[in-house]
Amino acid sequence: MSNGKTIFAGGGTDNTSLMMWPEPGNDTDPVIVSKFPQGHSVYALAISPSGSRIAAGTKQGYFRVFGLSDFQASENAPVDFDFFHSHAVDCLCFCTDDILASGGGDGHIRTWSVTDKRQMQDIPAHNGRILALCQ
Repeated sequence: MSNGKTIFAGGGTDNTSLMMWPEPGNDTDPVIVSKFPQGHSVYALAISPSGSRIAAGTKQGYFRVFGLSDFQASENAPVDFDFFHSHAVDCLCFCTDDILASGGGDGHIRTWSVTDKRQMQDIPAHNGRILALCQ
């Protein structure tokens, strides 16, 4: 994901990190925003509409939300909110700067209040995976 200045990427099994390149085109190492537990492949990323937050979700059902300042995150950033799904987190979408939607392997769409650190809704969408969400 990118704002034209910053690129974020999630790593796989061997590099279980949320990474950021603040200056694309330079041959610099990425900033490691967060490391996920061993074996947690990052499958989904979303940035809030104002660019104040980024969320990352894993194949193993874990997601974290971090604060951003001008589309930038700090190294080893503090977690604003995190949660375990019952299945993989295949997609994430910010509906507002506070409301995050997640979808995954169990066919459910869940909405979350990041500020209140709680689940708001659980929508059983269908019997298959939820592979994409969009505002």
